Amino acid sequence: MTNALMLYIGAATAACEEVKRSKKLAKLLEPILLFGNYMNTGTSKSEAFGFEISFPRNMHI
Repeated sequence: MTNALMLYIGAATAACEEVKRSKKLAKLLEPILLFGNYMNTGTSKSEAFGFEISFPRNMHI
């Protein structure tokens, strides 16, 4: 691989790690997730709950 490609991969990996560790992003996404789950209530997808807010931190990329 070229050096430029390795730099891009390194930057993308670092960005993913920041997203996984971000407590502020988790707090931002939490009400969105709750609202989506609420909107699914009573529909044919009512048992299709969204992921838990810990999901991004548990991803292994």
